[in-house]
Amino acid sequence: MSYNEQLQRIVKKYEDAGNPLPATAHDIAICAIEQGLWEPQRSTVVDRCAEEIARAMREEHITDPQGRRVRVKHVATIERNGRQAAFWADMRTVPTHARKTSHGWGTLVFRGLMQSETWIFTPNSLGITLG
Repeated sequence: MSYNEQLQRIVKKYEDAGNPLPATAHDIAICAIEQGLWEPQRSTVVDRCAEEIARAMREEHITDPQGRRVRVKHVATIERNGRQAAFWADMRTVPTHARKTSHGWGTLVFRGLMQSETWIFTPNSLGITLG
């Protein structure tokens, strides 16, 4: 039986229990969960939690010494074994050093979460002035 067929069966059980249609999908879902007919897959719960945590990290800001609003947590997308993953770091605590690039001074590089990876952020995005 396909997953859709399983869900359709849940709706049929909802109706058979004397619950009238029309009904909202939320009402049917509440009933299904309360009766143990449906439970989320762990990966679904983890994905939802990760999305909410990422949103919260994007929204965390401080005021830098120049009075500008600066985002604290930054993400770097790293490809490994053909798959991309997003790694977050707190710019207040991650080890940093300035590096001269072909564009001149002004790029921060940090290592730490992944030994073999280098993440690059511009100082403007961090509210930092390099001398």
